[in-house]
Amino acid sequence: MRNHRTAIMLLAVVAAALVVPVCTTFAKSPKVLVDEAAMARACDVFPGSKYDNIWQLPVGAEGDVQVWQAADKKVASISGTVTGMAPNTVTNVYFDMNGITAGDVSTAGPWQFIIPIVQFTTDESGDGAWSANISAGTIWPVGTHTISVFINPIAPNATQLISDNVTFYLTK
Repeated sequence: MRNHRTAIMLLAVVAAALVVPVCTTFAKSPKVLVDEAAMARACDVFPGSKYDNIWQLPVGAEGDVQVWQAADKKVASISGTVTGMAPNTVTNVYFDMNGITAGDVSTAGPWQFIIPIVQFTTDESGDGAWSANISAGTIWPVGTHTISVFINPIAPNATQLISDNVTFYLTK
């Protein structure tokens, strides 16, 4: 009886040793936070410019942007949240392909939107969240990207929040 138990235990240990490496080989690589940035009112980022207009949000409106990636860096998962915007508003997310320098409006643009366009709708409190996955291709080449995010309600199409720059690297 003892030999049978020993043989069964030995088989269990061998089976576990074989299964664990197979499971970890096929497991998805976990995503880690690569970069993050705050979002501020457009009129505060570029005061005295076309972004400082009647469509601006009240003081206290803000947001954040986060970039998450797996170790292979084939996809950048970019997400964000906003607070203090107009309630129940459909909003577009634009990506400034070169990043910005706060206070220097000439650094704004060129913009890129993802197709389909990244949109979200704020809730009854003016809060919302969005996300987009970006991979290397014709619009986003392999390499390092430093971008800023612009948040524009559809009506009016006026930038209301702009993020500080975030940086990530894409591979094929």
